[in-house]
Parts: sequence; C-alpha cells; structure tokens
Amino acid sequence: MASATTSVTITEVINGIMVIGEWMRDRFVEPQKEKQRQQGLEQGLEQGLQEGLEQGLKQGHKQGLQQGLQQGLQQGLQQERKRWTQWNQRRMEAEDKGERFNESPPDSGNGVAE
Repeated sequence: MASATTSVTITEVINGIMVIGEWMRDRFVEPQKEKQRQQGLEQGLEQGLQEGLEQGLKQGHKQGLQQGLQQGLQQGLQQERKRWTQWNQRRMEAEDKGERFNESPPDSGNGVAE
C-alpha cells in the first residue's frame, strides 16, 4: 500500500514540475523570443531602409527602396533565426551530455541564466 501512495506522490511531483516548467517557458523564454523577433525586424528594417535609400538614389527610382527594405528584413530575420538555432543547438548538446546549460537566450542580457 505504501508504494501506491509513493507512486501517486511522485506522479504529482512530476506533474507539478511540468506545470512550473511551462510557466517558466511562458514567463521567460516566450517574451525573449518576441523581443528577439522585434529586434531582428528593427535591425532588418533599419538596414533595409539604409540600403534601399542608397540604391534608390543611385538608380533614381522607387524599386531600389523596396528591394533594399525587403533584403534588410530578410537578413534581419535570417540573423535572428541563426542566433536562436545556434543557441538551441548548444542547449541541446549540453542536455544530451547531462551538463548544466546556463546561457541566456540570445539578446536577453548578460549571457548567464538567472
């Protein structure tokens, strides 16, 4: 009878840990992803505007601005995706090795998880 009580308690503890993990993801990781996405878009927009204006002035028509803006946005999104992919790869490698991974997600501050 004691083992049935113990297994229910362990199950409850595991479920509680899973709920806490989901809360932490929602509280910390998801906002960082949104912040990173915004920063990538802002960088891309800024770069795209700059490239577009320069190209537009050289070519003397509207198409240069549109192409530069689109390229800048694509570059910003690619850079954002690359940073997150590399971070996630390092995280998964550490987990696979059973090592502690305390690196903060990209652009989240000091580089060490709190």
